[in-house]
Order: sequence, then C-alpha cells, then structure tokens
Amino acid sequence: MNVTRLLHLITVLERVERERLGFNMGIWHASTDQHSCGTTCCAGGWAALDPVFNAEGLALEHYAGGISTPAFGDRTHYGAIQEFFGLEVESAVFLFNPNTYSLLNRDIRPHHVIANIRELLASQKES
Repeated sequence: MNVTRLLHLITVLERVERERLGFNMGIWHASTDQHSCGTTCCAGGWAALDPVFNAEGLALEHYAGGISTPAFGDRTHYGAIQEFFGLEVESAVFLFNPNTYSLLNRDIRPHHVIANIRELLASQKES
C-alpha cells in the first residue's frame, strides 16, 4: 500500500469537497455542463486529474462521448487504481467502488471516501 499516495488523495478529495467540484462515485470521469470546471469524477477520476499523480504516471484514458477512465502503465479502470495505490483488490473496492458506501440516498461525498481511506490506513498501522 502506498501510504504517501493515499495521504495525497485525501488532500485532493478535500479540495474537491471544499470547492464543491463535481463528484459522482458512479463514473470515473465525464465532461459535463453542470459544474463550472465542466467535469464530474469519482475519487479515482479526481486522482487521475491531479498533477502530482500525473507526474507519477497516473492519467486518464479517453473514450468517445466524453468518458474517461484512470490508466497507469498498461492497466486501466480498477486495475490502474489498484496498482497505482499499491492496493489489494479488497482495499481498492473498499475505497473506490460505490457499492461499498452503504448510504440510503447513495449521495456519496468526498468526505465519505476520505473516512474510508483513514480507516484503511489505521487498520494497516494496527496489523
């Protein structure tokens, strides 16, 4: 697990929350007209837009229709996120799969993902 990258992801998501940027855990990345920046992303999508992470090799792979997914090396989607953050499959699902977040209204916000990152990091310190 790459703790440094996960801690930086917290910083990225805090900015998304603070600036009320488009956030939707159901899509990696999509261009929209709903937000001033024209973009809506999940946690993985925002990570793939971050300049620090871009310099370390995480990027977006673009598809027709304005949809994109994270890419790292020769991997895309969850595989890219899993490899980039050095996560086991279960941990990647815990952080990046919208079904992990058991909210009745399914309105998952960045602070929910931040809480899961902190929980994961704390569990690693205990083991």
